[in-house]
Amino acid sequence: FKIVKVRASAMEKAVSSTPTGMIFLEGLTVSEVNELCDDLSKTSSKRLYLATHLFEYGVTVGGSLDLLNKIVNQEHSLLKEDKVKVSKVHVSGAFHTPYMQPAQELLNDVLQNIAIQPTDIKLYSNVTGKPYENINCIKNLLVRQVCEPLLWYSVLQSINEDYLNGFYDVVFELSRIKQIKTMIGKVNKDMMAKVVNLWV
Repeated sequence: FKIVKVRASAMEKAVSSTPTGMIFLEGLTVSEVNELCDDLSKTSSKRLYLATHLFEYGVTVGGSLDLLNKIVNQEHSLLKEDKVKVSKVHVSGAFHTPYMQPAQELLNDVLQNIAIQPTDIKLYSNVTGKPYENINCIKNLLVRQVCEPLLWYSVLQSINEDYLNGFYDVVFELSRIKQIKTMIGKVNKDMMAKVVNLWV
């Protein structure tokens, strides 16, 4: 819990230094999103970045508010297609992008003084989409995810692979809003039916 509080506080401080935000994009491949971000970033001294890969054709993009407005206004050929949907994400900054560098440094300092205990539970990194390999790897990847995109789609593919191999037959999501359940449904409808939402 201490780590979560420190990360949240550090990210809010990073937000105050530059006006940034995020938008949700649906209908483009990750390759196309990266092309879009690169092309629009060439028109400015500021930048756009892939921030979260939620499902196959669903991502969030973070960066300069001016450049995000260019996406909203469809100022790129990739955005002209009917399949592309754009909506604003109501957050205060470009989380999980290099704009969060100050927060990354603060979190790293705190993590060095915290002992993380081994566990038999398989934990997945949203930086790699794969299980953590060891304790040192956990600390390193927790720091990296402040400034790097969250690969939720890759995590869900890894979980789906374990599900198909019979490692478990039920999935618990600790939330009322069923966001992970919805994302799982885009990977495997059968597994979606096995998701149980818990909240205390």
